Amino acid sequence: MIGVGAVTFILAGKDDVEKPTTSTVGVDLSSVTGLDIGVNTVVLIVASVRKTTGAANSASLGLKINGTQIKNNGTVFSTTNQVEQAIVWWLLAPRDANYQAGYGVVMRTGEAVTQMFTNDGVLPNAAITSVTLTGLVADALITLRTSYLKVYKLAEA
Repeated sequence: MIGVGAVTFILAGKDDVEKPTTSTVGVDLSSVTGLDIGVNTVVLIVASVRKTTGAANSASLGLKINGTQIKNNGTVFSTTNQVEQAIVWWLLAPRDANYQAGYGVVMRTGEAVTQMFTNDGVLPNAAITSVTLTGLVADALITLRTSYLKVYKLAEA
């Protein structure tokens, strides 16, 4: 549970197992299934990600909700041949047929903060049943790893 003042987020599901890839095409990584988060509920998704050394190239991360890619794999890390790590979080607003683009993503890598509010897909007008991180690397000599995926829902008063 995460609480600030009168606002409380409750853990709905998690995947704490590290998931690596050296794939240069998008693949599923960390995933939480078996969720039942209603359409009127605010959702917070948080995860840790990192890339290894091996080549001067980048790694990208995306997001699927209920098996549908809503955020395409976007560059998270630099093209420097170095180990890098980041925290990424998405905030999803309540959604219905008229409000399906309500989400934002923020990534923090080292000292840089990247905010990505572009919508590559729409949120489902249905309960959220699964959340999956997707990713790829620009060179198979490096590895992208995701871990500690947590899905929280806002407690309704």
